[in-house]
Parts: sequence; structure tokens; C-alpha cells
Amino acid sequence: MARSPGDSSDKNPSNGSGSEESSSAEANEWAEVEAGFAKVQKQLSDLKDRYSQVRRDIRMQGELRAEQGELERQPASEAIRAELKDIEQQLAQIEVAIESQLFSWESFREIFWQIVRFVGLGIVMGWVLKSLVG
Repeated sequence: MARSPGDSSDKNPSNGSGSEESSSAEANEWAEVEAGFAKVQKQLSDLKDRYSQVRRDIRMQGELRAEQGELERQPASEAIRAELKDIEQQLAQIEVAIESQLFSWESFREIFWQIVRFVGLGIVMGWVLKSLVG
């Protein structure tokens, strides 16, 4: 028979207060797991949204490049030059939009602080070892 985390058969009736503390700790652990799942689900949702945006931008970029190619084949006029300039600006904006969200501070924050922490710890340990040796 499968037991759930809050199953009453897990509790020891002879130790009432210890049982309450363990079930409270267990409830806290499950709350942390649920919070972790919620965080992962939000990140997945954000990733799906970003993926959809990148696909739209890439499709739009292809369409604009095709239109740009067609306009470049036509005889040059003031209207065509203005339209080509507008297309180039839109392409530049799309490229920035595609690249800008691929690397964000949020994705590197934890790694950055671990590097800072361990490099700092390494420097301190080096100073301590140097003072012990020399």
C-alpha cells in the first residue's frame, strides 16, 4: 500500500510532541518542494514564451529579408530607398530582440555569486597558507 507524506501511520503514538515536530518538519519540506515545482513551472512557462517570441522574430526576419531582396532588385527610387532603410531598422531591432533575452542576469546570478564566493575563499585560503608557510 502506498503511503502519502501526511499518512497517520507514520506517527509514533508514544511520542506525541516529537510526532508533531516531525510532521511539521515534513510539512515544511513538502511546502519547499511545492515551491520549487512552482518556480520550475514558471521558468518553463517563461522559456516557452521566449521560444515562441524567438520563432516569431526569426520568421519575421526571414520575411523582411525576402522583401529587402525584392526591393533591391527593383530600380532605385526615393520611395524604395526609404522602404529599404525602414526594413534595415526593423531587422536590426529584431536581431537585438532575438539576442537580448538569450543571456540575462537572472540566468547567471547564481553562478556568478558562486564564482565570487569560491574565488574569494581561495584568495583567503592562499593568504592563510602563505602566512603559515612564510
